[in-house]
Amino acid sequence: MSVINENWNVAEAAAASKSLFGLQGYLATITSGAENAFVFDKLQGNGWLGGTDAAVEGTWKWVTGPEAGTVFCIGTGTCVPQGGEYTNWDGGEPNQAGDEDYAHMIGNTNLNESFWNDLPVGGGGGDYVVQGYVVEYGGSAGDPSLQLSGTVIVHVVPDAVADTDGDGVTDDADNCPNTANAGQEDYDGDGLGDACDPDDDNDGVPDGDDAFPKSDTGPSVVIGTCDPDVANQLLGDGARFNDLIGAAAASANNHGNFVKQVSQLADKWKKAGLISGKEKGKITSCAARSDIP
Repeated sequence: MSVINENWNVAEAAAASKSLFGLQGYLATITSGAENAFVFDKLQGNGWLGGTDAAVEGTWKWVTGPEAGTVFCIGTGTCVPQGGEYTNWDGGEPNQAGDEDYAHMIGNTNLNESFWNDLPVGGGGGDYVVQGYVVEYGGSAGDPSLQLSGTVIVHVVPDAVADTDGDGVTDDADNCPNTANAGQEDYDGDGLGDACDPDDDNDGVPDGDDAFPKSDTGPSVVIGTCDPDVANQLLGDGARFNDLIGAAAASANNHGNFVKQVSQLADKWKKAGLISGKEKGKITSCAARSDIP
């Protein structure tokens, strides 16, 4: 929810007043890297979370939702995770720089996005202005059990249709009617099966010349569960950034070697003018924080 520098207590009450399909709302609590990435993807600025050390200085608890009362870390400057709980504090945080007892996720592009920081109950100033709060739903006592339904339409073809290539798929439904491909694989989803498609990943580089004929064509670089907010660019030989990072993960014999290879790739891309220095840092940081290989 977008509200500029709303008091944490007001944000907490506002989140608790919301519901979705009968599920109780609350300020978000984050228990894994995947959930942190999911929440960050929804942010458009700094946003309050449901964590605080207001009760006991340096003892950070989730105080909202199903995790209410869970101590997730203890300490100032370096907050040590407790009982295997997940944390993602920015470097040197939480630092209690002026009665800062409430957690927020950084969504300002001038700062280290997706990391956490502590602020006073009324929010911060400058780059640390809180621009809203994150509402999570589900898991609370009394929440209903949701049941979802869908519809499937089945088309029945009454008359026999030719199967020119004899692969068990009739010509009218076959994405390669003249080339046997019973599995009907179509990597790029363009309606032309891989068995007869000269460019399986539809990147403009013919498969015979493509370093990665079936590239990871996702729009952004992703390393493990970390998204550094860098475009997954196509290179001249048909490779994309994610393909080369994946190859590094496959060839690395340990985590340090993987991080080294990714750092070298990012440095090469920066020198080629493909990414900025900040983007290079984000890519390297994601690699370092991953559990690959």
